[in-house]
Amino acid sequence: MNNSEMTRWWRALLVTAVLMAGGCGGGSSGGPPPLDTDGDGIADITDTDDDNDGVADTADAFPLDPNETADFDNDGVGDNADTDDDNDGVEDSMDAFPFDASESQDSDNDGTGDNADAFPNDPAETSDNDGDGIGDNGDPDDDNDGVDDTMDAFPLDPSETTDTDGDGTGNNADTDDDGDGVADVDDAFPLDATESADNDGDGIGDNADTDDDNDGTPDSSDAFPTNAARTKPIEALYPRVNGRLQLPNTPAGNQTTWVIDQLAATTTSLQDINDRFDPATLASVPATDWQNFFDTLRTTLANATIQDVITMTPTSVRILVGDPAAPADGSFMTLTTTYGTGLIRSFGASPFPLNGSSTGLDDRTLDYSGALAKLETLAEDVGVLVARIDENNQCVPIFESNAGQPYATASIFKVWVVGAVAQAIEDGLIAPDTAVALSAADLTPGGSINGEALGTQFSVTDFAALMLGISDNTATEALFRLVGRDRVEATLPAFNHANQDAMLPFLSMNEGFHLYWTVPEADALAYVNGTETFQRDFLDNTLTPLGPVTSFPRANVSVLVDALWQASPTDVCQAIAGLRQFNDVSEGFELVDQAYGAESVGINVRPQWERVWYKGGSLADGQGLRVLTHGFLLETDSRGAFVVVAMGNNDSGGAARIDSGPFTSVVLRLVDIVNETN
Repeated sequence: MNNSEMTRWWRALLVTAVLMAGGCGGGSSGGPPPLDTDGDGIADITDTDDDNDGVADTADAFPLDPNETADFDNDGVGDNADTDDDNDGVEDSMDAFPFDASESQDSDNDGTGDNADAFPNDPAETSDNDGDGIGDNGDPDDDNDGVDDTMDAFPLDPSETTDTDGDGTGNNADTDDDGDGVADVDDAFPLDATESADNDGDGIGDNADTDDDNDGTPDSSDAFPTNAARTKPIEALYPRVNGRLQLPNTPAGNQTTWVIDQLAATTTSLQDINDRFDPATLASVPATDWQNFFDTLRTTLANATIQDVITMTPTSVRILVGDPAAPADGSFMTLTTTYGTGLIRSFGASPFPLNGSSTGLDDRTLDYSGALAKLETLAEDVGVLVARIDENNQCVPIFESNAGQPYATASIFKVWVVGAVAQAIEDGLIAPDTAVALSAADLTPGGSINGEALGTQFSVTDFAALMLGISDNTATEALFRLVGRDRVEATLPAFNHANQDAMLPFLSMNEGFHLYWTVPEADALAYVNGTETFQRDFLDNTLTPLGPVTSFPRANVSVLVDALWQASPTDVCQAIAGLRQFNDVSEGFELVDQAYGAESVGINVRPQWERVWYKGGSLADGQGLRVLTHGFLLETDSRGAFVVVAMGNNDSGGAARIDSGPFTSVVLRLVDIVNETN
């Protein structure tokens, strides 16, 4: 039996002996006294060290033997008497490790047994972690990982060398090397606990970087420190001061301000009318008639101010005027001027409620799906995209149908032209106030400024506002020639245009119209079906030499949709997002904002948003519209930026044409839904 069993046997024997002694008849002493092995006067049954060898019975392998306390190999023989304590077959007197059954010899006397010693005959070495034949004491790289032990946080682990955050886990296995709470995969500085992001990618962490978006505006002065395109809250194009909208210093803007002033005046003098109206206009409507008209307006529009600006270009204005206290008595006003003289060419006003809408009554309850279904009854081919522009300046669809399919854009193509103009400003090639003289080479059908005197100086900004605000084709031609085809085409990849082949080569206004009106239809079809190389040669050698379009010998309706500018609703959205990449305090962006914000199309669209950009377009044959397109940006700092694009094409050549009124009403319903749900 083992020691524990022997102990229990002895104790049982002693207890039995005591009980037997107590149970026998005898003298009055009650029997012999309890067993006291060590004679210390304490009975074994209560003594904690029965043999008084200094080792408590509970820890003593031989509690009744003062000569033994331990039995290392559990062979029943105490270690003092046992000549082979570890029972490895080697007498203790010959065993260098008498209490280690796995070792008995230490040849080099280095304290490590020969069995465990990689170098049993070398007292200077005992182990070889990397198995390279060099002992760890002499090996400068114990794990053979190429990093010296003195530089290795894990000298015996070939898979690790560094522990940046000192958490005991090597960087290779650690998912957060610097212990900053940001996983390495998301950390721009995984080895720097003080940095985790580098918004502008300049190699300086955002915590230390004083200009996180590298837009030139210090973070301390930047309302949007991580957005390179934004540095300030959106500012109204037409700010309200003392209750009055402030209009731009342009011919039409200044004359409109004068008109509003007349509503509060006692009378309008004939001299003022003669000074401000174009002679040709006064020849048609005498000054006295205009004086009477202003008197009537004062009666119907007492206390009236501008409530909404629908169109504001250098030569054309459409506004909603009235007193908010009497919303039913509003008026829709239009005004046009010449650019060179600044005189009023036309002015009109008609009743329109201030709370009115350009969305037809039948369309005001449509949801997205209902609006799409109705658009599809109004045009043969329809593409729609309603999207949010996210923080990465990408278009994220909210509702879409055929959003990736290219359609004829009509005048929406001018969005890419204004992008090229803005980039030219950013590159220092031109400035917003650069004067450009109206040239005969610029004249194009659909140019409202064609009646201006040749040589009239227009600023680049005013040309851009005319191009986008009223889709003036002559202003477009002038800007296209100013910046050049190459720069316009460069906006396609810059704005992530997915259908570049459909837009290349990028046509000027006159080139597009020559394909439709001037060249034989067979030549126009050859252009449409030709390679890009053929098309560019055709432009250089056939269309460009024709100069401006001055006559209309034919109408090549078969190429009206396919021959001109094409883009998908998503392409339009990405172009808008591309324009938003210009920093909002740059001259390029300010030009875009003024030009693209010159038109809102719908009544009371602009008052719902801090920024409204709009561009649409249409192309017609002799029977009506074959192309009608609309594209909006709607934005506030609190709600974000949204885009609504709807494109209708009728390319079958059948009798059906697109009716602008119903189509536009449904598109404005899409705008309403965005406003209602965001």
